[in-house]
Amino acid sequence: VEQLGEAIAILGTPRAPDSPSHFLHVNTGFTQLFGFTASELVGQSAEVIWGPMTDRDRMAWLRSRIREREAARAVVVLYTKDRSPLWTEIASTPVQHEADAIHHVVTLRDVTSRKQFEDALASEKRKLQTTLAAIADAVVTVLADGRVEFVNAAAQQLLGIELMDAY
Repeated sequence: VEQLGEAIAILGTPRAPDSPSHFLHVNTGFTQLFGFTASELVGQSAEVIWGPMTDRDRMAWLRSRIREREAARAVVVLYTKDRSPLWTEIASTPVQHEADAIHHVVTLRDVTSRKQFEDALASEKRKLQTTLAAIADAVVTVLADGRVEFVNAAAQQLLGIELMDAY
């Protein structure tokens, strides 16, 4: 675990339904990504890296998967030791430790740049659709697989269709 290039945490599976997982181990990659040392986290609730922008519903879903001893993947905002937000992709895999103990090996990856790119792309798409909607000429955009992506009002009138019929 120490030699892997990724941030890894090993979490204990909570016994009670609403109990948080707790840190059993974090590797050097985790320390580099989040700023916490193993001695600061071992035994602590995994919620120590949550913050105001952490999606509680998504984390409840992730917690339920861990409790059910199932693998899970999610992207959420977690927080570094200095409380900086970090878009993080979490991949959790259950591992049998002892006869009845299940631990979860959790890989954490910083996807902040990817999220910023996706947000910028979505913003540009909204701007483009606003511009296309305002054009007086008929505009229809079609995806590579032939599905209609956008129809402006002029195209709806010209083709005699309702907006929902176009999709």
